Amino acid sequence: MNARAKRVIEKLCAKEFVSDPEFDSLLSPEHQSVSDVHWTSVEACRMAIKLLNLGPDDHVLDVGSGVGKAALLFALYSGCRVTGIEQRAHLVRVAQDLQKHLRVDGVRFRAGDALEASWQDYTVIYLFNPYQEHLPDKGTPKLDQKLNFDEALYRAHVLKTKAQLADLAPGTRVLTYYGFGGHLPHGYERIKSRVYQSGTLTVYEKQGGVVLK
Repeated sequence: MNARAKRVIEKLCAKEFVSDPEFDSLLSPEHQSVSDVHWTSVEACRMAIKLLNLGPDDHVLDVGSGVGKAALLFALYSGCRVTGIEQRAHLVRVAQDLQKHLRVDGVRFRAGDALEASWQDYTVIYLFNPYQEHLPDKGTPKLDQKLNFDEALYRAHVLKTKAQLADLAPGTRVLTYYGFGGHLPHGYERIKSRVYQSGTLTVYEKQGGVVLK
């Protein structure tokens, strides 16, 4: 590890804010090159924390957590717990390695399909347009060719996401950034939103009463 990376780790461990180039210096050149598209920026994470009023009582599910950038920043700067689920096992290993270097408690990364997991135990669901890679000709570079990419899978993932969201308890919040490919199911109210760069961070909250799926 070079001197610059050590300084960045020291700043993050002290909960000081860093720039995206600083954080990304902890990643391999391959993962740095796709950061602008695939990893949530530091400033977007800061905005999300304020919009959600994240704190130690929150448990965030990061759907498609990648190298763990958003999950680690959420936990570092707000004290919340985060579970990141990512299909690519090699990215989970990168995230776990970063977590060790940054000595972040309350974060768990695991490999798997988030759509097959239970979403019931979380106060916040984070969706950073997690299925965009499946759409052809959208100009979104793929991280690699290790997954099956198909537009039908994209539609299936969106439907499964809506079903998961429909089953959540009242009071659960959903944060989208660049959306997730569909509309939230009945029973959600948009609470806050903020435009950042070319996307919008939007917070929805599940309301009480009878929910129609």
